[in-house]
Amino acid sequence: MLEPGMNAPLAGFTSAERFACRFTFGKFIRRFLPMIIGTGLATLILLGALLPGLGAGVLALPLALLLSAGAVVALTAVKKYQFDQTWGTTELVLSPDGATMAGRHSQLHIRWDHIRFLGKADLVRAGRFTFGPVMARLLAELASAAARRRGRPALIGIATMKVAAETPSVVKSQIGQNIAFRRIDPQTGHTLTAIPLTIFDEHWDRGRIGEWIMAYRPDLAPGR
Repeated sequence: MLEPGMNAPLAGFTSAERFACRFTFGKFIRRFLPMIIGTGLATLILLGALLPGLGAGVLALPLALLLSAGAVVALTAVKKYQFDQTWGTTELVLSPDGATMAGRHSQLHIRWDHIRFLGKADLVRAGRFTFGPVMARLLAELASAAARRRGRPALIGIATMKVAAETPSVVKSQIGQNIAFRRIDPQTGHTLTAIPLTIFDEHWDRGRIGEWIMAYRPDLAPGR
């Protein structure tokens, strides 16, 4: 007997297949370079305004430069850790029950009948810088905007999400950013979630991933 929500297996698509993430940290961090540099500049402006008033004297500028560089290094290290714990260990699992992004700390699943459409979604939501002088906030906000992308082909639908209780908070933050699609499903009022496809296969539509999608959801084919 099939479990609730599971499709009857189709010939050639009866056993789950796994697709490793091919998205590298090098590609991931490139999109954040404007944000990282902007944060460094914002930190420099902020410290440049604060340190003289704290009695740093002639050391104010060297200290501001050193601490700003440290902030850039630290932010890059945090992003590397977040990537290694999320996208770096994520795989796509396709089965008669639907599509699942399974990672070290989380699992996001969309049943085939809960996929609303094949659209585009960004991999992450860029953060915001909400404190400090106006110029510092403006620089960081511009950098944050530069980190946003138009999106990649993705399955968009209503998902169930499981995050392990012992997941570090900094990783939970990245997992939250990775769920980039935030529109509301007009049929149910639930938030829609995206599973990006090109990070598992750049030519997914000409490969096995595309074959799975067309087997269980042929209505998602272009032009329909």
